[in-house]
Amino acid sequence: MKKIYLYAILATFASMSMLTSCDADAEFETEVPVNPVMRPIISLTAMEQEDIFEGVIDDNKRTIKLEVEAWTDLSNMTVNLNIPKRATLISPSSPEGVWDLTQPVNVVINNIERDVTYTVTAKKKAEFIENPIVSLVAKAGGETATGEIDHTNHTIKLNFGPWVNLSETTLTIEVKPHVKLVDPITLETVCNFSETKTKSIIVNDVQKDVTYNLVVTQTELEAVEVARENLKEYKLDNDANPLTGDLPGAFGDRTTAKLFDGKFMSAANQWGEVGWSAGSCGFQPNNNPDGSAWITVNVGKIIYLAKFSAHRYRSEELTHVTNFDIFGYCQEGQPAQDGNWDGWIKLGTFKYNPDTHINFAEGDCINIDKNSTKQAQYYRIVARENWFGYTHTPEWREHVYTFTEFQFWEYK
Repeated sequence: MKKIYLYAILATFASMSMLTSCDADAEFETEVPVNPVMRPIISLTAMEQEDIFEGVIDDNKRTIKLEVEAWTDLSNMTVNLNIPKRATLISPSSPEGVWDLTQPVNVVINNIERDVTYTVTAKKKAEFIENPIVSLVAKAGGETATGEIDHTNHTIKLNFGPWVNLSETTLTIEVKPHVKLVDPITLETVCNFSETKTKSIIVNDVQKDVTYNLVVTQTELEAVEVARENLKEYKLDNDANPLTGDLPGAFGDRTTAKLFDGKFMSAANQWGEVGWSAGSCGFQPNNNPDGSAWITVNVGKIIYLAKFSAHRYRSEELTHVTNFDIFGYCQEGQPAQDGNWDGWIKLGTFKYNPDTHINFAEGDCINIDKNSTKQAQYYRIVARENWFGYTHTPEWREHVYTFTEFQFWEYK
């Protein structure tokens, strides 16, 4: 019985010893140091209107940098801080709020070990919006032109074809987001460029107004000679006939082909250069009360006539033609075979003037301004007066008209 009692006492001491040992271990564990939060700020995002920006965090330098667009209002940024659970935000009082980032803002966070301060700064990528005008498209007279924009020199160039009427030109302007259109005030506007070919386009790039100089041009036309092989007489019923063989005067060969053979005189009285022949151009009037005579020419295709030249056979004598017109058939299809004047439009007139110097080799020219010319394939040269009529010495040759060559130039 004594032994059993002794064993019980020993067991009780052992049990107490073990309990004491466990309590010691527990006290030791509570003394293990807690590690500080190494990254007390996980992220910082800022938003202004629809733009969202992510801050770049540098934990060594304790900085957070934001790079924003030129149009961003730094004084009204909605900011959101994301911090670990073990860290405690000291300042500001809330991880979300509206901040004024025109100046640096300090964020203070306790990382368990101590308070740490991060400096938040915001910088604009640019102080203004680069290349604020995206495009400018213009429409006039059924033609569309796209502006050539030079953002360095602040110019916009538009070019139209030579025949376009620019009195009602519609401009459609596209600008970048946040760019304000100052002048014109609408993205689509109608302008008159028929006389003044420039206009200022003013935009605001957030920081200031910027003026672009819009210049409108039209393609310069070149007068190109129509190939002679394309030129042919187009005989209508009331066109003039060549001189008859029994008519007095030596006019040589009188076929119409002579008008388009490329031979004309380089100077007055150089008849040998054209084979001593006025060609077919000695016309007699065909029962025309005014004594005029005409020939119709097919130039082979529809053209805008720029210039017509008729080369003389006589100069200041005899049958030298001193007054003639040119008409164009300005309707679709072919002119009426009976020679009526429906659809014919006068394009120009030549009248001899002794005080005007003329290069004989160039012929007597009718120049037609691009704004006056018409599209035509068929042309009528109407001889109205010769030297006899000009000098008021009427006789049979008053209504005989001589040329050696016709030339046509078209606008291209």
